[in-house]
Amino acid sequence: MKERFILGSQIYGNITCYQPHFECDYGLSHPRQIELNNMIINDLIIDLGLPLSIVERPAFLRAISKVDFKFHVQSRRSICRESIPAVYDKIIGELKTICTTAKFISLTLDIWTDRRMRPFYAVTGHSIIDCIFKSYVLLFLPLTGSHTGEALLNEFEKIISSDYNIENKLVRLVTDNAANNAKAFDSLIVPGFEHYFEDDEDDDDRIDDDDSETDENNLNDNTENIFNTLANDNSVNLLRIPCFSHTLQLVVVDGLKESSCARSSLVKVAKIAKYSH
Repeated sequence: MKERFILGSQIYGNITCYQPHFECDYGLSHPRQIELNNMIINDLIIDLGLPLSIVERPAFLRAISKVDFKFHVQSRRSICRESIPAVYDKIIGELKTICTTAKFISLTLDIWTDRRMRPFYAVTGHSIIDCIFKSYVLLFLPLTGSHTGEALLNEFEKIISSDYNIENKLVRLVTDNAANNAKAFDSLIVPGFEHYFEDDEDDDDRIDDDDSETDENNLNDNTENIFNTLANDNSVNLLRIPCFSHTLQLVVVDGLKESSCARSSLVKVAKIAKYSH
């Protein structure tokens, strides 16, 4: 009878490990309950990108019960409707505080598509606060419809005017060299960077000594214009400059395109690279 009782207790323990321990559970406001809830949401779901359905998996519930059997895992519905919206509101509040504290802010705008050809739109804010450089994502959302220059500019104006009220603090906007970005912000280009956004109509231009001397003079003039513009922020609220990395990428791509001997190898490498991201 004693052995049977022990066996029954083991079976009972295995069965109830999936069920809430109502008699010994942490309360909803208990520090340990809050700590583990935040761990699941911030570390597992947000940082590691695990699906919300993980909280319903028996293996996950078994693991959590071994970590702390008093902890009660929130339901997937509760996480979706309560916890994640609360985290979102908290982060938005912190971002607004940062934007209010910052004296000057620069923005990076980026648009890309995933493998399923779904476009996404992101805006990142950069500022120096208390001598520390800070960078935060201010907006990330799917882009519906054709992302023309006008549509991008409308989205941009919403961000700086309504959500974060940073319109009067913006000093620079960094985008890639895509035609829609150039069209949206063509009136905000930093003096000296105009040629980065102009289409090349003549690919047969030749460079001689006179051209080199002219280019050097133009470079000096452009540099002076840039520094003058940077020194007088009151005259220009926002100026667009091209992304240096993207500009460098375009230079490399153009050079590789002219290398006919390497073209077949590059095609093979490009196909392989698609599987790495």
